[in-house]
Formats: sequence, C-alpha cells, structure tokens
Amino acid sequence: MSSPSTRRLELTRKRALYERHGVGEYWYVDLDADRVEVYSLAEGRYGPPHLLARGETLTSSQAEGFRLDVDELLGARED
Repeated sequence: MSSPSTRRLELTRKRALYERHGVGEYWYVDLDADRVEVYSLAEGRYGPPHLLARGETLTSSQAEGFRLDVDELLGARED
C-alpha cells in the first residue's frame, strides 16, 4: 500500500519532471486500486492514463514487442 504522499509525488512531481524531459511513457503501478496506469506523451504533454486491470496485458509504445501480464506487476491478490 502506498501513502497519499507517495502517490502525490509519483503523479505530480515526477509526472511534471518526466513531461519536461520528454519521457515518452511511464507507468504507475497502483496497488491500492489494483491497476496499472500508463501515461503516454503526446505533443509534449501527458493525457489521461490508459488504465489496465488484472487479466490484461501491458504493451509499450516505447518498446516494440514488449508484453507483460498486469497480474505479474500487481503480484498476489490481498484478500
């Protein structure tokens, strides 16, 4: 579980830094929401994230042929 301050750091400060330096894509693995958020740079800005849930496959516009099951990133479910 991540703290609110960690989430804020990842989704505001780092997002702005990555955007300013032209990082084409970044992922936020949100264990609290049980999903992966994929941010892609378009015209110098990140738009809304593409949300991926368990059972889906993450691909990357930055790494041709890359595929990863979201379940592997999220780990075992906490019930």
